[in-house]
Amino acid sequence: MYWIPLYEMLEERGIEAYVVNARHLKNVPGRTTDVCDAQWIQTLHNYGLLPGSFLPDAT
Repeated sequence: MYWIPLYEMLEERGIEAYVVNARHLKNVPGRTTDVCDAQWIQTLHNYGLLPGSFLPDAT
């Protein structure tokens, strides 16, 4: 999984990062092109429409 090192790095620096299931994006109307995807995902997150995925604690 390519995102795990980046997620852990952000977490170590105190940045609250979310891992979101891409299927949740498909279920929300109003999807846009690739150019605006980051802004669209942020807007959906701000409105609470994208719950974070379960991530077990590292042991």
